[in-house]
Amino acid sequence: MDSLNSAELKGNYTQEGRYTMFKNLFITAAVFSLVACGSSSSKDDSDTPTTTTSTTLSSQFASACSSCHGSDGTSTTYKKIKGTTLTEAQFKSVVRDGKGSMAAVGSGSYSDASLSSDYALLKQ
Repeated sequence: MDSLNSAELKGNYTQEGRYTMFKNLFITAAVFSLVACGSSSSKDDSDTPTTTTSTTLSSQFASACSSCHGSDGTSTTYKKIKGTTLTEAQFKSVVRDGKGSMAAVGSGSYSDASLSSDYALLKQ
């Protein structure tokens, strides 16, 4: 049986430990990136719309929705929501509760007023 001296063991442990630590850090970063999709880390408790004009979707839509649904709701990759046939109540329910692979978006990330304003624009 081959025996390793303590210097060899320490060297192998350090290299393997660094590799494992890097791998775990990479996996953790990847998971956080995937979880963050569709959610916003900034909290806005105000119930005022964040639109600059009545023809522009809110910045909350941009933060919480545009990465999957496109900046104007016409994504061809995920569900197109421009021209939605959902009622406002159904639309809000999908946003607040999530549906399928879509994560729920809480009122802290997307105010009710902005959600209503964006729904009106997307309904057109």
